[in-house]
Amino acid sequence: MKQEHPDIKLDLSTFYTMCPPNFKKAKKRVYMCSICTKGEQSVNCLARLNLFEANKETKRSIEYEIDLYKDHLSIKDMQSAAYKACLDRLISNDCVVVMGFKENFKVDGGPVEIGARFYTKSQISDLGFAAIYIDSVGKKKYKYFNYMSEILSHNPLYVSDCLSDLFRDTFFGRFNRIHLWSDSRPHFRLQELLYSVFINLTNIFNKIFTLNYFTEYHKKSVVDGHFDGLLELISTFETTAAKSQTTHKDSVEVVFRIYRKNKSRDYIKRIIVKNFKSYMSFGMGDGIMDDSISTLSPNDYFLLKIKLHVRVDDRLTKMSIPQIPVSTKGPIELMGPNSQSTMDTRINMIHNIFGSSQTSFT
Repeated sequence: MKQEHPDIKLDLSTFYTMCPPNFKKAKKRVYMCSICTKGEQSVNCLARLNLFEANKETKRSIEYEIDLYKDHLSIKDMQSAAYKACLDRLISNDCVVVMGFKENFKVDGGPVEIGARFYTKSQISDLGFAAIYIDSVGKKKYKYFNYMSEILSHNPLYVSDCLSDLFRDTFFGRFNRIHLWSDSRPHFRLQELLYSVFINLTNIFNKIFTLNYFTEYHKKSVVDGHFDGLLELISTFETTAAKSQTTHKDSVEVVFRIYRKNKSRDYIKRIIVKNFKSYMSFGMGDGIMDDSISTLSPNDYFLLKIKLHVRVDDRLTKMSIPQIPVSTKGPIELMGPNSQSTMDTRINMIHNIFGSSQTSFT
């Protein structure tokens, strides 16, 4: 149109009205799997390759990378199908618990923020658990547990302590079998967590546990979706003056708890398993058993050869920097001594130049 009518002028609303219906705005993709992204690039590279001029060694290298990419996709699809099957097979005495850490986020905001406050907000961490179960009428239900803390170190000690507290909740008393699911990030993909689940939790609670992992860099889980809603609620809370009137559009069963490491741990205890990261699922039979995919069928699991390992716990705990609370009683200090001295000098200079009666320069 612009070529046919170079002098035409359109406002923005008219421009969008005249856009063709198949026009789509570009979307930014974030948190993408690095393996899938590079795999797609390899596929495109091979398609563009001139088969007659290309070096055979280069072509074989690209094909090898594409084979790895396809294997990765195959495992991802199989594990995702296993997770869905686990949810579909839920019965009244079973529960699926999906766990995940939210990236540390800042709090202490409000409708009015000074610059210094905005840049020095306290950080907190949030370990979330989504319990998925079948209620008395056979309907699938969700209940969320959030463990917030000033401890910013995401490690198995944080996870183990919260799991112990979580299963002491009376809500879990009705379940005999618990299927734990998590992503494959380092704070979950450690053999220390194996010890916590299959030694500590199994001895404390009379339940059957399985520990399952989503494929690396994949699975936008129900916990992530809950975190998104939580951040939206916090943002609304900070920008709403009448905080008591802030409500959520959906009815969600959520429990918030504060995690404090009550005591330091002297030793790290682990269950050592050869090729530990190759397995996607662990269970308990005559011993600790594993499977390459979370079929949760006893016939598919194999008994593992394990050994216990204990070492000194020399990890440092990273803590959030606390904010100094603003007093609401008595006079509020507007500025520090240096700022007061600077302003007094500036006022005296103005008085000396313009006179003490000068108050406006307009």
